[in-house]
Amino acid sequence: MARITASMTFTYDVNAPYGSINYHIGKVAIGGSLRYDVGTVRGQLYGGELGGGRIGAIAYDVNGNGVISVPEQDVSVLPLGAPGQVHYNYHYLSYSVGANYRIAEQLAVFGRYSRGARAAADRILFSSAINNSTGNLVDPKTAYDSVRQAELGLKFRNDAITVNLTGFYAKTGDRNAQFVAGPDGGTILTLISRPIPPKVWSSRAAIGTAPSA
Repeated sequence: MARITASMTFTYDVNAPYGSINYHIGKVAIGGSLRYDVGTVRGQLYGGELGGGRIGAIAYDVNGNGVISVPEQDVSVLPLGAPGQVHYNYHYLSYSVGANYRIAEQLAVFGRYSRGARAAADRILFSSAINNSTGNLVDPKTAYDSVRQAELGLKFRNDAITVNLTGFYAKTGDRNAQFVAGPDGGTILTLISRPIPPKVWSSRAAIGTAPSA
């Protein structure tokens, strides 16, 4: 049976300056925004799963009776004298741009395209994504997963009812780590990176009734 014994101490610092601009002329409204994420990750990891000669289990007389029983032949320990390092920086740009066109006083159409991301954070710790000696990322792209989305929609509103219809296309990826059995019967943390099948023009709708006076 797989057994994982690990400990970690680390900090994440993120700065994300943001700006937006909007412009309206006649029946057309246009807007856009930018956000730039800059992150630093520092810390240490402890665990035999890091490899490099680190020991994660020993024989130990837990109850002190002078006899090593079968369970005591395989006692989990942390190699505190051999921490793995976490020391990397990352950055990515997010943006969004959209437009709204008023067809009539009660009817408008809109479109938007966005690109963003999320940091991989603790999902890649103890994996091959990080060089445990230097703390650097083996591949800088493993620091985050990106997402892209396009939207088209329609809005209708009068004194009695409000209708919003939106269709969107989203494309994203997911990066994670998973423990699997190794060839020697131990455990190995494997980095998994897989694209999520895009949602092709899924739609969502909201219909509401205006409150009576």
